Amino acid sequence: MTKTHEKLLIATLAGVIIAGAAAFAIQPALAATFSPKAPVELVTPSYDVLDLRLGKF
Repeated sequence: MTKTHEKLLIATLAGVIIAGAAAFAIQPALAATFSPKAPVELVTPSYDVLDLRLGKF
């Protein structure tokens, strides 16, 4: 194995490690943008259930 091949192998391994670290780091950002297909009424608050009395007792 020549010196050029050694340098190419080291650079390739370093590139694979950097690409793996980048993929590992981007996973939370991709997961945060994912929104499951849920009905709208489950996502938004329902004010029909909330009953506040703000007057004096």
